[in-house]
Amino acid sequence: MSGYNREKRDRFYAYCKGVVEGKNGKELFEKYKKTLETITPREVMEVFHKLVMDNYPIDKLKKAVNKILHTVYIPLRDYKMLPYSENGVIGLLIKDNIEMEKRLNGIKPLIKLLNKNADKKTIKELKERFEELSRFTLHYVVKENTIFPFLEKKSEHFRCTQIMWSFDDDIKDNLKKIISLLENNFNLKEFNLVSGRLFFDMFAISFRENKILFPYLLEIAEEREINEMLTEIYELGLPFVKVEKQGESAAVKEELEGKFIDLGTGKLNAEQIMLIFNHLPVDITYVDENNEVKFFSTPKERIFPRTKSVLGRKVQNCHPPESIDTVNKIVESFKKGEKDRADFWINFKGKFILIQYFAVRNNKGEYKGVIEVTQDITEIKSLEGEKRLLDWED
Repeated sequence: MSGYNREKRDRFYAYCKGVVEGKNGKELFEKYKKTLETITPREVMEVFHKLVMDNYPIDKLKKAVNKILHTVYIPLRDYKMLPYSENGVIGLLIKDNIEMEKRLNGIKPLIKLLNKNADKKTIKELKERFEELSRFTLHYVVKENTIFPFLEKKSEHFRCTQIMWSFDDDIKDNLKKIISLLENNFNLKEFNLVSGRLFFDMFAISFRENKILFPYLLEIAEEREINEMLTEIYELGLPFVKVEKQGESAAVKEELEGKFIDLGTGKLNAEQIMLIFNHLPVDITYVDENNEVKFFSTPKERIFPRTKSVLGRKVQNCHPPESIDTVNKIVESFKKGEKDRADFWINFKGKFILIQYFAVRNNKGEYKGVIEVTQDITEIKSLEGEKRLLDWED
């Protein structure tokens, strides 16, 4: 953390605040030039955290962040990162970014060719390349479900992840738009506009992970702590890098058999309760009355990924910034007793998904949290008539 001091951080904050508020960029740069020449990852994380806590609109912050990070690109690029294991969490995620950048660079010549002659062959090849690239959205899902919760536990300056998460979502959306454009109703002007944004954001987020987020993590935590996430990353996988399975934990596992619990309508042990939850054809997540995630089921095919890092996390931190107002509205209306459920349905990866939120109350009517239930209802939605006979084949 060489080069860090609180006074410098405060000057950097003043500069960033000026950029966000639209003050004269040239004057700001000249005023804070010496400060900007020695900025470190820690100062970026702490100052961006403060900017999020200042409650600026996320879109306004994102525009400012792009300008700010452009001015401090060189000191961040040249910052000496602490050593890390090549096959540890940080090493794997950096290698994944490198593989992603190779694929982005491989697409560039095809886009140039497309602008000379938008023939069907080039469009088809580009569609295949972007479909492969879209696998990289898993990288962002892994980061959001492992790195972000870890950062919340290790540092008070974690709100800056909301900015990165919003950029991640922009990338996911633009990848979908590009593939859709290449599938039908191709429009070259729109394609160039969306692909330009996508290239900028994907390269930018790769840089920000490698040169800001990961160096900061290595400074606030031992690498062995960070590498405890390897099991979760193995379960989720990475798009372009193989993750080796970790050995079984030496910790003694809690005994699941015996100890029956009287549920009023039957007595079950912990193993039976776990099996019931995990064999229901739905994803279940329980958030308690303190807005902390306490449980999630692990059916064979989860629709949205969950990792154990989410446990104990505030539910607001489990969503991108654009969704937080909706989350808060649901939770507050449940707490006040104004509503008992909220329903949403979306198209997701070719499936029709129903997402429902139910208020949990005890026998006295006291609020005890929220259950989120997510279900693939694609097949259910298509049902007609009746089926009364078993049609299994011998």
